[in-house]
Amino acid sequence: MFTNKAVEKERKKQKLFLWIGILSIIIMIIFFFYGNKKTDEAEKTKDTMHNVILKEKEEHRNNKKAYLDVYTTPYKFAVYEDTSDAYYFVMDDKYMYVVYMTVADYYKLNKKDIETNPIKIEGVTEKTPDDIKKLAIDAYNDAMENEEDKLTLNDFDNYFGSIYLDMTPSNDSIGGFEYLMGTIFGVLGLTMFIIFFVIKIRFKNGIKKLDSNEIMKIDMEMNSPDSFYYEKAHLYLTKNYIINFAGTFNVINYKDIIWIYPFITRTNGIKTSQSIMVVTKDGKRKNVADIDCFTKGKKEIFDEIFNTIASKNDTIIVGYDKESQMKAKEELKKYKTK
Repeated sequence: MFTNKAVEKERKKQKLFLWIGILSIIIMIIFFFYGNKKTDEAEKTKDTMHNVILKEKEEHRNNKKAYLDVYTTPYKFAVYEDTSDAYYFVMDDKYMYVVYMTVADYYKLNKKDIETNPIKIEGVTEKTPDDIKKLAIDAYNDAMENEEDKLTLNDFDNYFGSIYLDMTPSNDSIGGFEYLMGTIFGVLGLTMFIIFFVIKIRFKNGIKKLDSNEIMKIDMEMNSPDSFYYEKAHLYLTKNYIINFAGTFNVINYKDIIWIYPFITRTNGIKTSQSIMVVTKDGKRKNVADIDCFTKGKKEIFDEIFNTIASKNDTIIVGYDKESQMKAKEELKKYKTK
């Protein structure tokens, strides 16, 4: 169909989105695999809260999957500002523990028959902060009538253990980081696939609009030494045509252009890129080139493309001032009435 090497080069660039998508999906699978592996390992090593507390070394107690059967309604004793999650006392059939849970979890455990129908809870063990230890001791002592039953801060670890059970969703999965990264790469991969197929379809549809004679003429003009290929702008300027490869295959004849003007994109008030916009006789507004203008070289390329297009048709209206806008509107009206 086309013999010009730039067309094939642009096709290959489109495949880059496909390869990035495939690589992203592979990385997603790897992250999910290790996330599942860590979760499975944690499930296999999951133990009762009491047994985890009895571990000899502190590093063997922290960040472990644990569970316990709750026989009492939770008693709230501490809550941080700006959250409804709180620290509670709960008991199994023998011991008292500190548990951090959401309000929803609290209501699940707030049952009248919990003493006869205990509810199993699960979470991840965390080292109890000193401020929570103090609040726990104060709350416990407030509930004790006899002085001899009251505890000191030094008694905390022996009575409650040095860890608490965190039931909040953010700590529900040991493989949380892996699942998060897997999701990110999965979304990236899906996005790359969508971009690839959209560009591929638009590219094919752009070519389908041309008959064989037009394709032959355009191909000959692109192969002419008088034509210019701007690779970074994905643009070909031939004797009679603008061929835009930027996510599409769009051919514009210079004689069909009524108006050309620069469009500036700003981010936080700073100019980040410039586009070359053209309006054709059918009233369609088309972006034929996006070029960042951070360097002198890029600015020169932008000016060269802009001035070349403007010079190809003596009737083209140039610029975006009020006078140019009015002239363009008048010209469009003429072609609409024809």
